[in-house]
Amino acid sequence: MNATVIAGVGVLAAVFVGVNIGGSSTAAAFGPSVGSEVLTKAAAGALMTVFVLLGGWTVGRNVIHTLNQGIVPSRTLTLTAGVVVLVFVGLSLVLANWLGIPASTSETTVGAIVGLGVATGTLRVWKVAEITAWWVISPLAALLAAGALGRYCYPWFERRLVGSDGVDGPVFRIERDGWRPRLALQGDLRGRRGVLAGVTVLMGCYMAFSAGASNVANAVAPIVGEGSLTIGPAVLLATVAIGVGALTVARRTLEVLGNDLAKLPLVAALVVEVVAASAITVLSILGIPASLAITTICSIIGLNWGRRRRREQRAVATDGGTSETEELLDTGTTWRSIGVWIATPTLSAAATYAAFTVLLA
Repeated sequence: MNATVIAGVGVLAAVFVGVNIGGSSTAAAFGPSVGSEVLTKAAAGALMTVFVLLGGWTVGRNVIHTLNQGIVPSRTLTLTAGVVVLVFVGLSLVLANWLGIPASTSETTVGAIVGLGVATGTLRVWKVAEITAWWVISPLAALLAAGALGRYCYPWFERRLVGSDGVDGPVFRIERDGWRPRLALQGDLRGRRGVLAGVTVLMGCYMAFSAGASNVANAVAPIVGEGSLTIGPAVLLATVAIGVGALTVARRTLEVLGNDLAKLPLVAALVVEVVAASAITVLSILGIPASLAITTICSIIGLNWGRRRRREQRAVATDGGTSETEELLDTGTTWRSIGVWIATPTLSAAATYAAFTVLLA
């Protein structure tokens, strides 16, 4: 096949992956803010696009370089191989977004490259083992940390951070000034809730920056490696695609993470974002590609488990346990999320392995 045609297919595959990344990562970054009604879905999508560009344009350049030669040698990730990898990553993410579960783009991409490495006999096993170990450790650490905060510290956070001066409905929304969209504020934000809302959104923006630093590379690294695109245009291409996904596909995943998985008041959203962002920052310093989606969901699971345990203990202490406690966690959605986390990288690895086994036969 002509190299120009392959390059064109590679660009389309990168856009395809980018749109699905936007659907998944936006929920991880802004699901808590949407669930606590600080942001509308449109405002979350707009902020996601801006901070993905910032993260991809700065830190993301290094991540692109790492994906090109960390798991398999750079000579293995040819243009044709990169296109095949992107196609199977995109298909796996489509499945996750169709189910409404924010999947791990990093794990799905690594899974596809692992399939390529196994098929070609070029896989760097110890590097994959190191990355996989951190994928197990980091979500568990986030879950335990958030659980401890929910169990022992959450009531103190509520007393200190939330006063009686609240606002009804979203604090930030997108409005139109003629043809130009603008970010509008709603309600009186002079009190503690206004400060808390602002901090919650800033943490979401920081998480979106981290998502851009990692996930822009997932969308374009395979085709940048062969020179189909230089890094600058590749980052812009990925940002546009992720922005489209953030404003369209992400509406379903935002609903799942912000509302279906757990009901998050404003303080809970802030705790989740602090725990998840801190975990991602530590792993980034260690040079490990981390899953923002999984870390965020584990933080939600841990926090709400801790809150529920505290309420159950309080009910037992007050009336012998006869009072009903509020259901803070949707168990069905939790198990469905875990299933998708395992399925997407497994499917991308298996499909890529099968494809390259056939191509190399």
